[in-house]
Amino acid sequence: MNDAVLVLAVCACLVITLKVRTLKLIPAVGAIAFGVLVSLATGLLPHESGMSIPEIKRYGHPLFWLVTNLNGPTEYILTNLAIDTAFWVLLSLVALLVLKRVATKLEITVNYRTLLWALVLSIPLGLIMCIIHELGHGIWGTLVGGKLIYIHVAYLIIYPFGIAISPHFRLGAAAVDGLIYGSFGYGLMLLGGSMTTTIAAWIIAIVLRKANLSYRSQVALKVLGLWGILDLPFYVVFPQIGLGHWIFFGGESGPEPLTGTRMMGIPDPAFYLTVILSTIGLVFFYFQPVCEKVLKETKTTLGNLKPDFGAQKTRRALLGSVVCGILVSLVTGAVENPPRASIIGATYYGYPLVWRVVMSTITSATDYRLINFVIDTIFWMIAFFLAWIFLQKIATHSPETSKSPNDLG
Repeated sequence: MNDAVLVLAVCACLVITLKVRTLKLIPAVGAIAFGVLVSLATGLLPHESGMSIPEIKRYGHPLFWLVTNLNGPTEYILTNLAIDTAFWVLLSLVALLVLKRVATKLEITVNYRTLLWALVLSIPLGLIMCIIHELGHGIWGTLVGGKLIYIHVAYLIIYPFGIAISPHFRLGAAAVDGLIYGSFGYGLMLLGGSMTTTIAAWIIAIVLRKANLSYRSQVALKVLGLWGILDLPFYVVFPQIGLGHWIFFGGESGPEPLTGTRMMGIPDPAFYLTVILSTIGLVFFYFQPVCEKVLKETKTTLGNLKPDFGAQKTRRALLGSVVCGILVSLVTGAVENPPRASIIGATYYGYPLVWRVVMSTITSATDYRLINFVIDTIFWMIAFFLAWIFLQKIATHSPETSKSPNDLG
């Protein structure tokens, strides 16, 4: 707990530093402050890699810098902490520069104070959405006959009739008893976490549309809703490519919602389509002006091609993207991509999703997952087409139409 108090105290000091009033320094100071804040926050997250001694726990990302020992003192690896801080500061700075560049191109004004307000709120509101996620497991599990034992988020353990403080940090966990693994009820309980955060995101979207809220309240609700938007697609995709639910920040290693829908008998294509449509709809509701400007800019980019060859070039680019997408997807069928939760004796191939599974048994068999292959192909098609648009944007960018350095701020 002393480590947690130290981290919270430093975070409070960082929040105060965000009050810098010099506009030109705000992006750099914000990137530094947020990078330090994230680096310190990762000291709460377990760093699980390879074989380890049960009594020793490591924390920090991408490198562990905090080591606790039940039989000895806590160790701080300052070199790793410095590297982690530099990593997150650099990543934050690059993200801010990209945001500024994109905002300038789309003629969107970036309010850095609002952005920093959103970044400061992101961690506590993310934990609130974690509580909603775990409550979803408990609610849906109870509705199908289970019994909620406890919910553990951060340092809080929430029991049905009380709350306790835990000495150990957990991003999120829920225990529901009385359900048979593989049954419809167990599947609904697994799906219930991400389904509840998605429902919460839709409710927040309606509130943002209908209620007359202050600007800061809208920003806070959008940050909270953004965690709800990302929860379901992240939980479906990243565990299937060997990453945690929240990538760097841990989370479960299996595609929990997908596992749940399979137990419920819902076909994978129907579930994937639902996730895609729901995510696109939520993104549009939350960021409608930005989405409209992105679509407008894309149309402008395609329209700026030479009239005589524009349509032909576009058709060629689409055809080339389809061909390249299929070829790359086929090539990834030879690239091993083992998920964390894998079957002994099975070898997994395909990227980003596994679409070919080879079983190394007495009767060797190969399982082809067509829906995953289609999704991989669409992923690579979009990647190639976006790369083509970007190259066209560079090629058609002339000095006469470019802005001066002073115009870029």
